[in-house]
Amino acid sequence: MDQDFFRFAEKGDGRNIKELAAFNTPISTFSPGETLTFDLSQGFNMDSKADGQNLTPSKFTINAYYEFSETAYSDSFIIDTAPYMGANVPKTTQEHLHQIEEHLRKLANSQR
Repeated sequence: MDQDFFRFAEKGDGRNIKELAAFNTPISTFSPGETLTFDLSQGFNMDSKADGQNLTPSKFTINAYYEFSETAYSDSFIIDTAPYMGANVPKTTQEHLHQIEEHLRKLANSQR
């Protein structure tokens, strides 16, 4: 990552995403379809500043260096959250199914 990003605009141990192992330590293997997900912040906390430092920049870059089949690659990914500000993100099918599962479990438990 090209700059610090403190989860939910809170400084403290383990809060700076830039310092996490995923961004500083080589990952020996990454399975097909595998993803890493990191909580950033709520919209109202984006671009929060403290002591002149932007704790939760709305735009940052992640550089990735990796190898496949003896060929080295280098990619840069610009993460820009600004277009999402004020938008509602609809639930995914998986989230809806999880919610249905929870309701069915509660219903089954209440029938016992």
